[in-house]
Amino acid sequence: QEVIEDLNETIVIYPDYGDAYSLRGSAKSKIGLYEFNQGNAEEAQRMYAASIEDYAEAINLEPNDFKIYYNRGLMKSDNLKSYVKQGDNEDLRRLYQEAISDFTMVIQLEPNYPNAYHYRSWLKSELANFEEKIRHKEVALTLYKDAFVDLTKLIELRPKFEDAYSDRGWVSGNIGRLNAMAGNKEVARHKLIAAIEDCIQAIHINPDYAFAYNHRGWASYQLGIAENFFGQLDNSQELYANALMDIEKSIQLDSNNAYAFQYRGLTNVALGNLQEAIVDFDRAIQINPKYAEAYYERAHAKEALGRKEEAKADFEKAKELDPYVME
Repeated sequence: QEVIEDLNETIVIYPDYGDAYSLRGSAKSKIGLYEFNQGNAEEAQRMYAASIEDYAEAINLEPNDFKIYYNRGLMKSDNLKSYVKQGDNEDLRRLYQEAISDFTMVIQLEPNYPNAYHYRSWLKSELANFEEKIRHKEVALTLYKDAFVDLTKLIELRPKFEDAYSDRGWVSGNIGRLNAMAGNKEVARHKLIAAIEDCIQAIHINPDYAFAYNHRGWASYQLGIAENFFGQLDNSQELYANALMDIEKSIQLDSNNAYAFQYRGLTNVALGNLQEAIVDFDRAIQINPKYAEAYYERAHAKEALGRKEEAKADFEKAKELDPYVME
């Protein structure tokens, strides 16, 4: 609030100073996010709208300043899901697209700015995940492919950036996974193997990078699922074992990553270790109590063990947290 007051004074003295509006927009956005987390949705919406107005004025004054578009894109990315009611698909999609457009504008003004490609790829991946949940698999596949292009450009600009390889591995893995679901065997294998190779490169750059082991383990698990689907059962068992080793390494490096426990749980299910899987899903939920997929997968594991009432409760909790998790 003090920052906003200082910037108010600056704007009175220098009404054509675009950066002042941009900074004030950022400060208002942070207050909005705080209010949302405190349960004050109406005040959060008010601050978000005020933030958007400030950024619009900053762009009006400095239309060729890529940093303003970049900061507005960051603001929208940070606040994306906080300002959308659950189930309001059109509004959520619109906000994703607006944030992507801001980073696209950054790239138009500053084509070699690495962070813009990084954030744009992340937004495309998140939007792809959302589109897949609501059964728009072809749209999701296109978005993952677009994210792959952005990450390839990022690697060209920053060839020693481990996050870029790990993230591209994640995106390639999703392209492979969706192709496997569609029965495109060769494309699925190619993209999943490429995902593993990207993660190997990330680990080569940084041997202690937990996410790279996690993503490589996930890609091995997905390749195992694909091989099983295509009838290559021996291959799938070896891949599940590789996945388990990588995910356990990831957990050793970062024991508070809910995704790692979720993926280890899925791998344990694939190996038939249902009780171990439930322990993993328990830990994922302990770390992130709003992790709908963890409740959903734990429900399946409990159901397979005959724990019907517990499974029913988990299914209901998963649906409460994410209406699309059971689609």
